[in-house]
Amino acid sequence: MGLPGGRHLCGVAFAGREDAEHLVAHADSALYRAKELGRARHEVYNEDLREAAARRPLMERTLRAAPTLS
Repeated sequence: MGLPGGRHLCGVAFAGREDAEHLVAHADSALYRAKELGRARHEVYNEDLREAAARRPLMERTLRAAPTLS
């Protein structure tokens, strides 16, 4: 039995060697991925999300530099 509305989302991260701050950040990344993929779903933090997070700073620097390239 679910809650009304069908918009339930959940991000999950399993504790390993990470401290609490990293664990919450990983769960948050999984939650944002669930939001991207649609309603009524859950996502578990995994290697794909870790790699995407590692690429994000480079992408942000590239986008910030783009106006100066033209």
